[in-house]
Amino acid sequence: MSDPELDAALRDLEEDARRGRRASPYLARELLISLGRRIEAGAEVEGELSRIREASATLGPRWDETLRGELSLAVGEFVQSVDPRYLELPNYDFEYTTRARARLEHRLRAAGALDLALEEREAELLALADAVWSARLARGSAAPAGKAPEGRPPSSG
Repeated sequence: MSDPELDAALRDLEEDARRGRRASPYLARELLISLGRRIEAGAEVEGELSRIREASATLGPRWDETLRGELSLAVGEFVQSVDPRYLELPNYDFEYTTRARARLEHRLRAAGALDLALEEREAELLALADAVWSARLARGSAAPAGKAPEGRPPSSG
């Protein structure tokens, strides 16, 4: 089964490569998230990876920079979202942070399949942010009334 978003992103990437255009960060985002979702679902993605690698070879190092930039932005988004100054606020948006981390995970899965790794400092920041987020979720008490952090039942109070 194909993914229409991934298929469209692949066509756009191949068109950019064919025309010699620089692929946009928006395309990098869509490609990484869509591919990562397929990988997470256990789908066979060798064909898609082959198409990406072929286009990447044509687009050159600027495309790799675009992919790395997208990863960096996603890491930054998640790291900032778990800033301890905000985690205790009564209106803290747990759902946003949970979705941001899921999208980051999709990007990371796709990047891994494409042999792209985070810079060492970004990997360290991500590990720290994950630890902060996990600790906050373990406490589970700051979710808005009727809503609980993922994996936790709403409090009955």
